[in-house]
Amino acid sequence: MAHDSGDIFSLSSRLSAKLFKKWLRSVLVPVDYTRTVEIPALLNSSSVLDEQRPLRILDIGSPQILSLALASISKEWEITYINVFQQEIDDLLFKSHALNLKNISVINHDVTCPLPISEKYDYIFSCSVFEHIVPEENGDSLAASLIGNYLAEGGVFAISIPFYKYAFNEYVNCDVYGRPNPEAERIFFQRFYDESSLAKRLIDVTGLKLRDMSFVGERFWFPGNPHKRLAIALGASLLGVLSGRLNRLLGRIFLEISDDWRTLRKPYLAIVTMQKGTSRA
Repeated sequence: MAHDSGDIFSLSSRLSAKLFKKWLRSVLVPVDYTRTVEIPALLNSSSVLDEQRPLRILDIGSPQILSLALASISKEWEITYINVFQQEIDDLLFKSHALNLKNISVINHDVTCPLPISEKYDYIFSCSVFEHIVPEENGDSLAASLIGNYLAEGGVFAISIPFYKYAFNEYVNCDVYGRPNPEAERIFFQRFYDESSLAKRLIDVTGLKLRDMSFVGERFWFPGNPHKRLAIALGASLLGVLSGRLNRLLGRIFLEISDDWRTLRKPYLAIVTMQKGTSRA
């Protein structure tokens, strides 16, 4: 079938419109409002910002802004980003090239299987990832059980996951992180942990020592319903786009941090730091 120049121009125009829309959204919403509190809390709990030495850091599938931030702090920090979804890897590579960050490398790999590398890392981070790992029954525990193999002696594992008063799983009727769902059936999306399941599924299986634990809670927004969250409301509405430049302020207003989840109006996230080869704090 022959194509004239009009067909090519029409296709190019549609592509340009898609790219412009993506660019415009990134300008209006630089970072999700939850991440403005979650990622600083994760970094602070790990104490990585106090380091003055060269580091090897592994980032397990976190929002790309975490690896980009770590790479920008020190050129002597070697960041390795791992994700099973090639689209996420390509996105990080594009952003790191745009920022001229040369100390980020990537690995496409399923974290429930051992990494095909012998390197040991000083820090391992994972921001809001383990709750999504499949299979639903034990994917998170399989991945967590391997972490100790990747850490150097004294190395730190810092993780954030959804947390509430009781544990439950959430399901959706759409594609989920590379898992196609053409029939729009109800499939697993993520876990919410409670105190017991967090210890059993993610902490104890690592063989590491618990160093610190803190919790992020949501103020004001449906305090009795963990299924209604401001992040969802903002992410699915025009209001979320229009208010995106205010997300740092929104995070300070709607989110609070405590060492005891029982003091929070509505527990939302747990920030957990573990360490290899030290005694329990």
